[in-house]
Amino acid sequence: MSAYIEKAEPVTLPVIALRGTVAFPKMTINFEAGDESAATAAKAAAASSSFLFLTSYNEYLDNSEEIEFPFYRFGTVVRIKQMIRTPEGQTRIIAEGMVRATVSRYRTILGYTEADLICKHVNLPDNGGVRGEAAVSEMLRAAEKNMRLLPAESSDLLNTIRTIKDPGALADFIAAHILVRPIDKQAILECIDPFARAEILLSILAEEAVVMEEESLIRKRVSARMNRHQKEYYLREQIKVIQEELG
Repeated sequence: MSAYIEKAEPVTLPVIALRGTVAFPKMTINFEAGDESAATAAKAAAASSSFLFLTSYNEYLDNSEEIEFPFYRFGTVVRIKQMIRTPEGQTRIIAEGMVRATVSRYRTILGYTEADLICKHVNLPDNGGVRGEAAVSEMLRAAEKNMRLLPAESSDLLNTIRTIKDPGALADFIAAHILVRPIDKQAILECIDPFARAEILLSILAEEAVVMEEESLIRKRVSARMNRHQKEYYLREQIKVIQEELG
């Protein structure tokens, strides 16, 4: 049985928390610094190593309590590739995901949030061997099924998915581009073990497939009913015209 190799590395980086978006390793992310604190954090990162920690707001915290850092304690270290000042005065950032990381401590410093992190470097020898190949095959089959249920299937996205042979990387890619709910994406991000990550993804895809199949049936029923009403309306109008012609 193939095992993955995990290496931990401590680091301290500026933090930007995103809303409704989850950053993954080995993927490019394009986002706006939502407030002055985020813009300051991006500038601090660009002025030093260009590395930044991206996490997400935890929308499921108890809103009745005042929490200083309402963020997940798991996110992705990214490297800033480009920073653009938009005509509206916003800071737009293009960054490349590097590695997963857990937060030991958040704190406020010089007008922005900083975090002490433990970076989680994971290596899967030989892409997991036979077990990895089986996981990739199952994820590909599930992704194809779900994409067929989407209103518009992207052939380019599907072609890219078919080229990824590492089960952990494939789970990340599918989560980033196909999963709908941010909480599901966060669950995939927080799973270090590539095989466990694949299993969680398959479970989420199966649940989404059931929902999408039901939504597809509802859309078809609604469309059929609308078509029937339109046909009835057209026939009624024809009868009116015929009656008028007959006096």
